Amino acid sequence: MKKFFTLITILSYIVVVNAQTTIYTTSFAGGIGSWTTAQNSGNPNEIWKYHIGNISTSNATATFASTTASNGFMLFMSDSSADNGTAENADLLSPTINCSAENFVFLKFDQYFQQYQTSSGSVFVSNDNVTWYQIYNVTSTSSNPEHVVLDITQYAANQATVYLKFNYQGNWDYFWALDDISLISPVGLDISVDTITMSKYVSLGSQTVSGIVTNRGGTTINSFDLSYTDNGGAPVTQHFSGLAIAPLASYDFAFTQPIVMNTAIQHTIVV
Repeated sequence: MKKFFTLITILSYIVVVNAQTTIYTTSFAGGIGSWTTAQNSGNPNEIWKYHIGNISTSNATATFASTTASNGFMLFMSDSSADNGTAENADLLSPTINCSAENFVFLKFDQYFQQYQTSSGSVFVSNDNVTWYQIYNVTSTSSNPEHVVLDITQYAANQATVYLKFNYQGNWDYFWALDDISLISPVGLDISVDTITMSKYVSLGSQTVSGIVTNRGGTTINSFDLSYTDNGGAPVTQHFSGLAIAPLASYDFAFTQPIVMNTAIQHTIVV
């Protein structure tokens, strides 16, 4: 018996509110600027350094693909021509950043972390330059670049003095490259449809419209309305409630009303 299949073309409208405020940003254009470095242990030369161009390790050459890598970035290079037997521990420290007028604060940065054995990269935030709170840790090779977004509202919102610290620890490992660091203040409510998880080709019958939404705002989302259309037909709307989607967290949704596909035609689904 011949099996018939139908083709689905999926259009996922990304609902993003762009009314976010940039509190602080740096691309390290031309140098370290107002940032500072600190060495906690290791060889005196093993510190964060401004770098421009390719990154050369003992066995390969890499190119950091951050948005503004061409004008330079910050790099901790753990790999040297020989192991000096001393563990490295060094900080990259921001200037004071004023977030006193912001109710929500996200930290964004581009990174390329390349792991060999046991190195680690950690991010800390403080509002007094004394007590530091760890908000992120990386211990495996990242994508190039990896765009990291972190919610630091509980430490930075409505604070006049906010400090960031990027700490590298390793021992004759590879490197950590950082660029395009910024603090932004998102809107309170902002949600996006990121992914539709239906297959491109499906057999005939009822098909569930499902996917993933992400909370891009600064407050927890408890409910939302979502609609889809099939080949330009009447919209099917569903209210999703009883939720607790934290800022930057995602939620898998599925409509209870399926699409009935009884003929082998192309369907264009817009969510």
